[in-house]
Amino acid sequence: PLLLYFHGNGEVCSDYDAFASRFHRLGAHLMVPDYRGYGWSGGEPTLSSLLADAEPLLDSHTLGAAMQSAGVEPEARPVVLFGRSLGSNVATHLAAIAPRGCFAGLILESGIASASAMLSRGAAGALSLAAAGSAGPATAPLAPGGGGRIGILENELKMREVTIPTLVLHGTADTVVPPEQGKALHAASGAQRRRLLLLPGHGHNDIAFSPRYFPAIGEFLERQVCTPTKAEGCQRTA
Repeated sequence: PLLLYFHGNGEVCSDYDAFASRFHRLGAHLMVPDYRGYGWSGGEPTLSSLLADAEPLLDSHTLGAAMQSAGVEPEARPVVLFGRSLGSNVATHLAAIAPRGCFAGLILESGIASASAMLSRGAAGALSLAAAGSAGPATAPLAPGGGGRIGILENELKMREVTIPTLVLHGTADTVVPPEQGKALHAASGAQRRRLLLLPGHGHNDIAFSPRYFPAIGEFLERQVCTPTKAEGCQRTA
């Protein structure tokens, strides 16, 4: 399978070079696009363009061309959407509006269910969309809009339209996007095959270091994505 991975705000696609081999060992390809204004992508980053920029990937020819440019054969199917933090908005959006059969699964990591709910509870850490650490605008830009475009960060209603197998991963110690957000995404999902995995003691940016993180993804791909569909490209690699 191919993991179409939408990263978090203070990140660029090259940040995942170190993790790529871990996904490869699960038998999966990893493709990480950068948002407008991130990494080598041109333009200025805005929340208003975040979802629209991803919608062309719903077209099989556009997705196939993107896969070829990334060195992945277009026949590498099925395609699983993966959204982390800010990227959960993109992955959820595509999963909700995609034609039947376009994507085989959805994985959400540290995802946002409702920004308005976070604000009402005083947990507004993720809404600033500010880059972490000392990274400058060239590598981790500030996406303007914030609370002024809060509707774009509301995913609970969209999750009702998601019927593909879904895995929700969230750290119990996440203070940026509280674990209640992951629980809400799972509860709102319209998928019959869905799983919520809370990882004790892990926060927003160290969740991938949990010893249960990669095994959970591997199990999801093996049992929920590949086995039910008997799709090509699901065989594990050595």
